[in-house]
Amino acid sequence: TIESCTIAYNEGSHTGGLYPGVSSTVVTNCLFVANEHVVYDNTANGQTTELADWLVSAPLTNTVTKAQSIHDAVAAAPDGQVILLPDDVYSSPGTIRVRADIHILGAGYTNTTVKSTSSDNIKRVLDVDSPGAVVEGLTISGGRLKASDSNYSMGVGARIGYLGGTVAFCCIRDCTSGASYSYGIGVALRGEKAVLRNSIVRENTGGTCGGGVYVQNGLVESCLIYGNTIKPASAYPGGGLAFSSSKGVVRNTTIVRNSAGNNSGATGGGVYFSAAAGTDQVVN
Repeated sequence: TIESCTIAYNEGSHTGGLYPGVSSTVVTNCLFVANEHVVYDNTANGQTTELADWLVSAPLTNTVTKAQSIHDAVAAAPDGQVILLPDDVYSSPGTIRVRADIHILGAGYTNTTVKSTSSDNIKRVLDVDSPGAVVEGLTISGGRLKASDSNYSMGVGARIGYLGGTVAFCCIRDCTSGASYSYGIGVALRGEKAVLRNSIVRENTGGTCGGGVYVQNGLVESCLIYGNTIKPASAYPGGGLAFSSSKGVVRNTTIVRNSAGNNSGATGGGVYFSAAAGTDQVVN
């Protein structure tokens, strides 16, 4: 049984999307997107499961091209819509704000990139704040906070807000901050339903706490966090990952080759806890 899954951008000369194998295969409420040969039709050889049974309640989809605005597509999307971003590099002049339970689906982080091109002082690339929202299969890059902007900011590459949401199978990289107060230069998780999963957070620099990831609440699971650096002049901690004083869990995650700077006050090159005992957890 396969239920409530997205099967997308797979290739196979015989079957790109799904091969049922036996007549008892059950696939319900799944979305098939841009697969080569979606399913294997074996009805002529005794396969009794009808293809129509496999495509039940697929959400409405909207494919965005490079010439179109991701911001407009996201702003107009109702709950349940899937926004497809095929192979390409997409320029983002402003923050992409996800406020509905939608699914933004790229063609894999090696193929689909969303890059900030804003000239403003502060530009977060992605801001997710809806508990059922999912963003997956993208590279998110180019977020930046300049030294001239003193605003408190969490999540320069991506922020997952108090209401939650999921960022999965993404790469968040090459985001920078020169501001005095900025937390989570790659990603910041704020709410208990905020999830970062199966993603890479790499080579983000600057800021004051959590060069790669800042966890105020939520879950970081099965991620790779590497090559992130807090700015050398900072006495604040957590080159790779930093926890605040609330609940958060990091599970099955590799944190390697991060730096908290080279001055005497820099602490926690890999991980820094500022939470009360028993609230935050690093597991496995």
